[in-house]
Amino acid sequence: MRARKFLLVAAAGLASAAFSYLGTGLHPIWWLLWLAPVPVLAIAPRLRGSAAFLLGSFAWLIGEMNQWNYVTHEIEMPLQIVILFFVIPAVAFGFGVLFMRSFLRRGSLFLASLAFPVYWVAYEYLTEIGSPHSTWGNLAYTQMNCLPIIQVASITGLWGISNRGRILAETATAPGRFVSITGKVNVTPAATFYTRTGDWFAWLCVAMFLVLLASRFFSRRSQPASNVKCNPGDWSRRESSDNTDTSFPLA
Repeated sequence: MRARKFLLVAAAGLASAAFSYLGTGLHPIWWLLWLAPVPVLAIAPRLRGSAAFLLGSFAWLIGEMNQWNYVTHEIEMPLQIVILFFVIPAVAFGFGVLFMRSFLRRGSLFLASLAFPVYWVAYEYLTEIGSPHSTWGNLAYTQMNCLPIIQVASITGLWGISNRGRILAETATAPGRFVSITGKVNVTPAATFYTRTGDWFAWLCVAMFLVLLASRFFSRRSQPASNVKCNPGDWSRRESSDNTDTSFPLA
């Protein structure tokens, strides 16, 4: 039985890793990225917190390996930057799995459906507004081949999209020297909703994430102690039953 459960957990992790590997990178299959979190998120409520975190982190880390050759050989990032490039998103994904898991274990299915999306948007937005590389690596770029999805940018925006209608490209011609190319883009004179309102959607996700985080914190503090009197043997049997029903025997 234990081996069967372990195989189920491993299969979920490998499925998420495979979907992430094929759905990101330089030539992503856009629709596979939508499936990438599903196997790990589906099994996370049945795991202990540490196991769910490690499963999510390692699954995302494996999926990121499709960019290893690009960052180490094509653009030749320093090793310490390469480590951060791969590890930080993997750890962030692991925390996202824990965040959604906390609502699923409470039975709050509606809040759980919001938890992971708003967490990920908040994470990407807050890290990228302070990054000198801006939105480089943002998952939104994996959806460029799906026209209905990228049209949403006119409303919600991808905060790295310029509303000035210019293209900027750089290429290295020699060590330390770059050639920049700029050009005009033919755009409609009518301003989109995003250009008029700015990063409203990103800040909405940040606010919703903080509200959900606060709700988890206060719900734990406000849980009343049980007034039911019973002997210690009853409590031990109840705890044993709860552990058996809700968690796989994994570390």
